Amino acid sequence: MGSGHSALPPTPENLRSFSITFHWIRTLRVVHATPRVFTLIRKAIENNWTKGITQVINNKGAYDIEIEGRPFAHGSNGEGMLCHILEYLIADGWRLTLRSDMSRQIDFSTWFFEQSSKWKQTAKIAAVSLRGLEDLHIIHGGSAFVEAIKRALHIKYGRQGNDELFMNSCMLFLLKQLNKDGWKASGSLDVSAKHVRASDGPDFPIDVHTIFFTKK
Repeated sequence: MGSGHSALPPTPENLRSFSITFHWIRTLRVVHATPRVFTLIRKAIENNWTKGITQVINNKGAYDIEIEGRPFAHGSNGEGMLCHILEYLIADGWRLTLRSDMSRQIDFSTWFFEQSSKWKQTAKIAAVSLRGLEDLHIIHGGSAFVEAIKRALHIKYGRQGNDELFMNSCMLFLLKQLNKDGWKASGSLDVSAKHVRASDGPDFPIDVHTIFFTKK
């Protein structure tokens, strides 16, 4: 796991898995993806991020896709592009099976995907970004998705809260309502991973995770 390796081993034909790491504020690092998968990811970016791609770098056998602008900076709305990437991959039979923070020092988060022909389907992707204790940012999903969220929050509370206890309870009712309407939580991601340096304690994040939902 050290940094002395010269290159990644070749991708076996039967691996049927790959990963995407959200590296810094503008780079997607794609590891062990087939040419077809890499083309899908690139197409999803180019079709849904108007600023496009700056360059693609072969990094020891992985691909670093540098995206124009700052899509993964705090408040940059890169989540919409990620929804489209998920849509393209799901339609090709890929499923997000694991999310992990592989290196908090330099990376954001990593998505791990696996493939099966029985998973190939057309699906809608929407997301809810938890940008603060009183701030939900909704991406895609349309008016029905928004109304489902409103019902979950209004019926049980009718107002915003101001602490973590409220948010935990709120999210449980939110997940229940969205599940009732056919939306399944399929993954989460710390898109911006922006931290504040504290002088009297450990650094802390100023945003929370974005939760992605899938509807067949």
